[in-house]
Amino acid sequence: MNAVLQPKQADRLIFLGLLLFFLGLLAGLFVQNMANPRMALSAHLEGVMNGMFLVLLGLICIVSC
Repeated sequence: MNAVLQPKQADRLIFLGLLLFFLGLLAGLFVQNMANPRMALSAHLEGVMNGMFLVLLGLICIVSC
């Protein structure tokens, strides 16, 4: 991979991971108001877990440079 693009992609992974994480937290506030609370809880957990996964991938990319 190009050495110039790798830090930029790592920064993008971290930003998008944090965005997904906070959107997952926001979805968690409205779980009880949804028509299907179990599906809303599932969306909340997926957002939080996958957001943290993207942040960790971005951090691994930064460390491995």
